[in-house]
Amino acid sequence: MKKVSVFFWFGLFGASSAQAEVIPHHFQCVVKSVVQLDKNGNLARNRWTNLLEKDKSSILFDQETGEFRWTGDDESFEFEVMQKGTIKNAVNAIRHFQGPVSYVHDFLVIETFTLGWPFYYDSDGTIYSGNCISG
Repeated sequence: MKKVSVFFWFGLFGASSAQAEVIPHHFQCVVKSVVQLDKNGNLARNRWTNLLEKDKSSILFDQETGEFRWTGDDESFEFEVMQKGTIKNAVNAIRHFQGPVSYVHDFLVIETFTLGWPFYYDSDGTIYSGNCISG
């Protein structure tokens, strides 16, 4: 009887500590790669993406408000948070608008359920990727 009670208590304690893991509201995401679709249908680097990788090195994102900003820039953008990140699913946020000649879309995914919080950000076909930390 005592063995069962101890095992049952340990199981409850283990489950509650896993559920208590906190996902932050603010993320700082470091860009490690920037690619675009090339004429052969591959995601590849080019002169433009190499410049972007140096200039746009880090993203600040608030999953509560949807505020998105490049580190060092004063301008921020408002994303619609479709899903908040948890230990079971990713942050999913989108931004879309009609530009002067075409429809523009951006979306951000932060895999908060994966160690290292990898992310990708698609800015109308330019794809940034890397890892996030609590910011």
